[in-house]
Amino acid sequence: MMDETLTIRPGAVVHVVNKMQPGGIETLVLDLARKDVDDIAIISLEMGADELVAAWPALAPYRSRLIGLRRPPGLQPKLSLELARIFRALKPRAVIAHHIGPLLYSAGAVKLAGPRRFVHVEHDVWHYAENPKHVKILKLVELIARPRHIAVSTPIRDRMRELIPKANITVSPPGIDTARFAKGDKAAAMRKLGLPETARLIGTAGRLEAVKAQHVLIEAMSALAADVHCVIAGEGSERPALEAKIAELGLGARVTLLGHRDDLFELMPGFDLFCLPSLNEGLPRVVLEAQACDVPVIASDVGALKDAINPATGALTPAGDSEALASALAARLHTPPPAGATRAFVVENFDFERVWERFSEAAGPRIE
Repeated sequence: MMDETLTIRPGAVVHVVNKMQPGGIETLVLDLARKDVDDIAIISLEMGADELVAAWPALAPYRSRLIGLRRPPGLQPKLSLELARIFRALKPRAVIAHHIGPLLYSAGAVKLAGPRRFVHVEHDVWHYAENPKHVKILKLVELIARPRHIAVSTPIRDRMRELIPKANITVSPPGIDTARFAKGDKAAAMRKLGLPETARLIGTAGRLEAVKAQHVLIEAMSALAADVHCVIAGEGSERPALEAKIAELGLGARVTLLGHRDDLFELMPGFDLFCLPSLNEGLPRVVLEAQACDVPVIASDVGALKDAINPATGALTPAGDSEALASALAARLHTPPPAGATRAFVVENFDFERVWERFSEAAGPRIE
């Protein structure tokens, strides 16, 4: 039975994600909801709607448009039947599936529920190399459902064309609300973080998981000057290991794990640098958010990060190399770029209005 608290109108666009919790994919979907909440519904395969809101309070204003299916671990063929039932009830004009799991289940549901626009958004491609089953899923879906594909970067599009040469693939980089993420009051941000205004600050944000490699940044911190501090926003399974690494290196006074934060747009103006030491990425929004706040980015040379970072103010280093990372961080701290130079790159190339236009075109004309 459909949740009676839902207020989703027929003809809305349904976004399907694996788990609607903080991350680049999910933040993009949330931003689309903020832009036009009357024209969107969100289906999370994992967790229930109330659990999702409790874990991520930013979802609260959109609770009446959020459906959580509580998918258990493992392959669940019946989930496509459940999605088909929901699609028939909601009558969406378009279904937009983000990443491989939602693509698989949504494809079957779209075939069962009847004709409607079907769009797949690919946010990274490294998982195809790590899990050959994902390649088989992608090719099967292309054969049976022929979705329109949106790649968030040119390298992602190019890799997908190798896997599904005849597919309809367009590029739409993630966009940033450049009014919300902007150069702000550094002193206020430092006070909020409980740090002295004179401290030099490196920040990062992301899930505390092995692929994000925050331990490499912590190791790099041990080679930087004593007045350099680091804050790490996010939660995940690697937190105990990161806490142990901080203690092992004697960095407890200089490295702080902030936990999950919904106020990054208020904290980022306090950063002198943003660092993303990931082992794999697609084109992460968080580096765009930092640059919109006029914060230069030092990151691993993986995924599409070379397309996402202002080459005049940022730098890329080999993934997993803490010495190279420390050297790049120290060099940029020693010679900051001109004010405004980093932000200009994002305003010109990644403003959210362009993303909104591309997704609106993919979803088709609004039904009044």
